[in-house]
Amino acid sequence: MDSPVATITALSDGMATVTVSRLVACARCAAGKGCGAGLLSGNPKPAKFQVRVAESMGLEVGDQVTLELSPDSLLKASFLVYGLPLVGVVAILIVGWLVAGPLTDVAATGLAVAGLAAGLAIGRAMLGRNRCLEQFVPSISTRLVQHES
Repeated sequence: MDSPVATITALSDGMATVTVSRLVACARCAAGKGCGAGLLSGNPKPAKFQVRVAESMGLEVGDQVTLELSPDSLLKASFLVYGLPLVGVVAILIVGWLVAGPLTDVAATGLAVAGLAAGLAIGRAMLGRNRCLEQFVPSISTRLVQHES
């Protein structure tokens, strides 16, 4: 995945408000060949959020910058979004098999859907907590275009 390009819209107290177009945040997603995360967001409006900035970068409002997320944070986010639903499906099917023995196709499908829903609900609840979300805020890696004043 390419690093998304953001535009700084405000600066104050070591924080920058940046705006990123959700439609072109990832070149693969824009080409329809990405992971599908854009399909799940359902929101075409630009994303606006705050990131910490070092004063030594000398950034100004209007500058275009690239954003990055640490590989560890990306792995954790991927697990919450993709791994928990998968774990939910597998876990509930194992429990169903241990409790009831071999499952019919209808029972297995129903349990799989329930496990998927449970995994999605747990992941969404975890992502809804501010403390959890703070670790998934990207940082500014480089300045691409300096705003001309």
